[in-house]
Amino acid sequence: MLYFRLIGGVFLGLLVLVGATFGTMTIAAESAAETPAAATSDTANPDTAVSKTATLAAESMPVSVTVPSSESLRTLDDYFPFVPPKTTEEWEARKAVVQRQTLVSLGLWPMPTRTPLQPVVYGRVERDDFTVERVFFESYPGHFVTGSLFRPKDSSTASDTQTVKKRVGILCPHGHWPEGRFYVADEKETRWDITKGAERYELEGRYPIQSRCVQLARMGCVVFQYDMIGNADSVQLGHRLGIRPEMAKPERWGLFSPQAELRSINEMGMQTYNSITALDFLQSLPDVDPAKIGVTGCSGGGTQTFILCAIDPRPAVAFPAVMVSTAMQGGCLCENACYLRKDFGNVEFAACFAPKPLGMTVADDWTKEMETKGFPELQQLYDLYGAKDRVALFPFTHYPHNYNQTARACMYRWMNRHFGLGFEEPILENRYTPLSREELTVWTDASGDHPKPTGDQVGDAYELSLMRWIDTDSRRQVDALVPTKPETFAKDMAEYRRVVGGAFCAMVGEIPVMEPDALTNPQKTSSILIKQTGDNSWIIESAPMPEKARLVSGDSWEDSWAKSLAYTYGYNDPLVIKQAKTLLAAATLLRREHPTAQIELRAGPKSTSVTALVWAIDATLHSGDGQTPLFDSGTFETAGFRFASITTLDDAQMLPGAVKFGDIFGMLSLGIDKPLTIINDAELQEALRTRICHQP
Repeated sequence: MLYFRLIGGVFLGLLVLVGATFGTMTIAAESAAETPAAATSDTANPDTAVSKTATLAAESMPVSVTVPSSESLRTLDDYFPFVPPKTTEEWEARKAVVQRQTLVSLGLWPMPTRTPLQPVVYGRVERDDFTVERVFFESYPGHFVTGSLFRPKDSSTASDTQTVKKRVGILCPHGHWPEGRFYVADEKETRWDITKGAERYELEGRYPIQSRCVQLARMGCVVFQYDMIGNADSVQLGHRLGIRPEMAKPERWGLFSPQAELRSINEMGMQTYNSITALDFLQSLPDVDPAKIGVTGCSGGGTQTFILCAIDPRPAVAFPAVMVSTAMQGGCLCENACYLRKDFGNVEFAACFAPKPLGMTVADDWTKEMETKGFPELQQLYDLYGAKDRVALFPFTHYPHNYNQTARACMYRWMNRHFGLGFEEPILENRYTPLSREELTVWTDASGDHPKPTGDQVGDAYELSLMRWIDTDSRRQVDALVPTKPETFAKDMAEYRRVVGGAFCAMVGEIPVMEPDALTNPQKTSSILIKQTGDNSWIIESAPMPEKARLVSGDSWEDSWAKSLAYTYGYNDPLVIKQAKTLLAAATLLRREHPTAQIELRAGPKSTSVTALVWAIDATLHSGDGQTPLFDSGTFETAGFRFASITTLDDAQMLPGAVKFGDIFGMLSLGIDKPLTIINDAELQEALRTRICHQP
C-alpha cells in the first residue's frame, strides 16, 4: 500500500492511507523514531509548527494561535432573558434542545439504571383529619431518599382491593431552610409575620414547610415531602461538600473533583435523580392517580420543581415559588452544573412545562422584576398554545424571600382549580398540631428497627462507593451502545450517535456563523489554520491550548464549595468548546465555499482535545443520506492524550463529561466510517481496531 508524507517546517506531517485498513478507516502505527529529522522537530513541538505556519499568512489562510482567556465571564447573577418563539413547532424543537442539554449537564443522559426502590413506610402518626408516615427508599443502591408522607385521614391504601380511591399526588421539595423538613421558624419573627399578614397563626406559621403539606392533605391530596441531599434525615452526604484535596485524587475522587466533573457526576444531578425517583415512589402508591401529579417547592425547592418538570413528562401541575426569574439563577451547588445555563436560564426551564398549568410567586428578592422581565414572554408562549390562562404569576414584592401563608394560599388555589378538587375559594389554612422532629425522623436510635446510617454508609467511604457505582453504571451503558455487529452497523451507529454524539453536541451548543471575509482576515479567525494543499484539497488545524483556564471563583472565594467548576462552566463555554466552535464555523464556511473539496482535519498532540470533539460533532450532525460532512478524513497525533488524565479544574483542556462519553475513543469512533489516521498512540489504535465494528 502506498503512502505519502509531506516533510518540512510548515506542517506536522500529512499522512494519508497509511498502515492496515479496516473498511474505510486507516490507522497509522508510526513512531516518532521512524520520522525523519526535519519532520520530527515540528511534530515534537506543535507550538513551533503553528508559529511557523503563521508567518506564511500570504501563502495560506490566516491563523491566530490563542483563544482570549481574559474576556469577561458570565456568572449566576447576570441577565438571562427568554425570547419566546414564533410558533409552537419552533418551541417544541427548542424545548428538545433545552431538555437534552439539561440531562447531559446533570449526568442523566442516559438515565441511571433504575434499581429497586425498596420503600419503607412506617410510623404512622394520626391527627384529626390527616396522617403522616415516615418514608425512606433507595434511589441509587444503598442511597436513601428520606421524607414524610401526608395523607387525608380517610385515605385507603389497601392494595388488594379495587375500591381504593385514587387521589392527586403532590411532591414537595423544601428548599434551603435550616434543618429542611424539620425547620421551625423563630417565634418572634413569626409574630412579626402575623402583623404583616404573611402568616395567620403563630404555631402553624413557625412550621411553614409542614403547613403546606397538611393543608394539601386536608384538600384530599397525598403529599410526599422529601429531603435535599445533606438535609434533615439525608445524612449520608453533606450538602455543600465542595472541593477537598483528599477527595480529588485520580485514584480516590468524590464530588466536585476533576474526575467527577469529567464524568458529569454532580450534586445537582444527584438531587434531580432523587426527585425523579421520588416521583416513581409517589406514583407507585395505591391511593395515588399517576396521571395527577403536582410539584411545588420554594427557593432551592423551586429550582428542583422547575428542573424536574422540564425533563420529566409526568407532572401535570407545577408551582415553583420565588425562584423563576431572569436575574440570579440559584447560588447553591445543588442548583448548578456544568453546561446547564450557558445558553439559557430559569425562565426557559419553566417554559418547558408549557402548555401545562404553571403558577409562580415573586418576592422582594431576585424575582422582583419577573412581572416585566420573563413573565410576559411566558404568557406569549402559552398564548401560542391557546393556554394563556394556564400560566400565572402572583406578586408579593412587599415580602422578602418566602413561601408564607399568602403565597401558599395562591398555590392551594392553583392546585384546586387545575386538579378540580372542588374546594370553595379562597382556601385558608386552619390550625393543626405540628409534628415534632421525633415524630418526623425516619431514623430510630441504634436499638430500633430503622437505625441511622453509620460507618461505610456515610462520609468519605460512602461517597467513594457511590461515585464508583454511578461511574460503572454509566460506563456500562455507554459501552453497550458501541456498534459491534456488522449486520446491524447502520442502526447501531445511528443510536450511538444519537446518545453519545448527541451528548457532545449538547456540550457544544449552537455553532456560530462565520462570514466569508473571515477566511482572508486574520482578525476574524481564532485558534485555527486553514491551508490549501492542492487545487481542491484543504487542511484545517487547531492551535495548541494554553496551560490554564481562568475560572470564575479563582482564589477569591473563601468557601471551598464556591470554587465548584459549575460556577464557571455552568454559564460559560470551556476553552475546548470555544476553539471547537471557531473551527466548526470555519469548516462550515469552507465547505460552503468549496462544496466538492477534500478537507482533512488535522490534530497535533496539544490540540487533540479540540479536534477530536470537532470530529465527533461533524460525524453526528453530518452523517446519513443527503448529508455532506465537513471533513473527508482526519489525522490525529494524540501523544496518548486522554481527558481522564486531567488532574486540575483549571486545566485548559478540561471538558466536563468527556470521560463519561468515552473520552478520545468515544469522540473519534463516532466517525469511524471515514478515513481516520492515528499516530503514536498504540492503545487508541487497538481500541479503534477491536472495540468498534467497521462499516461492512
